[in-house]
Amino acid sequence: NRVSDGWINAEQRIGLLMRTNYIADGQRGTLLRMPAPQERTHSTYSTSGTHLITGGLGGFGLELADWLGSRGAVQVILTSRSGIRTGWQTLRVQQMQERWGDGFVHVSTLDMADKAECEELVRLGAQGPGGLVGVWHAALVLQDTMLANMTEDKWNTVVRVKADGTANLDRLTRVHAPDLQTF
Repeated sequence: NRVSDGWINAEQRIGLLMRTNYIADGQRGTLLRMPAPQERTHSTYSTSGTHLITGGLGGFGLELADWLGSRGAVQVILTSRSGIRTGWQTLRVQQMQERWGDGFVHVSTLDMADKAECEELVRLGAQGPGGLVGVWHAALVLQDTMLANMTEDKWNTVVRVKADGTANLDRLTRVHAPDLQTF
C-alpha cells in the first residue's frame, strides 16, 4: 500500500470512497486503515422538508445532501445540467436512497440560470414533501485560465451560473417558498 507521487491505488481509492479512512504512516507514504468516524449527533442544525442543492452531483453537493438527511430533511433535489455521469454519483445516490428512503433524492437537469427552468425547479421543490425549506447554491462552471487570458465569453459563462442563478433563485423562492429557512 504505497503512495506514488501523491496518488493511491484503486483498492485504496475504493476504500476511501466507501468511507474507510486512511492516514499516512510517517514519511514512507504508506496508508494505514483507520476505523470510520462515528456519526456526529451534536449538531444544532435540524431541518425538515425539501432542500434544493444546485451543483448537487458534485462532491460537496453529494456530501451536503447526505448531511441534510442526517439532520431531518425529507427530500433533496440535486441539480446538475449534465445529470449523473459517474459511477461515484450513482453509488452515492443509491446509498442515500437506502439510508434515507426511496424518495429522498430527486435528480434534475434543469438550469437554474435560465428563468423558466429555475421557476420549474423552485415549483418542484415547493411541491415536495414539507415544501421547499432550503436552497444551497453550490453550482459553478470552472474555466481555469489566467485573468489576463480570460475572454468575455468565458467570463460570462462562469458568472452566469452564480449571478443569474442566484438572482433567479432569490426572486422565485420569495414567491414560491414562503417558509424558506435556509438560502
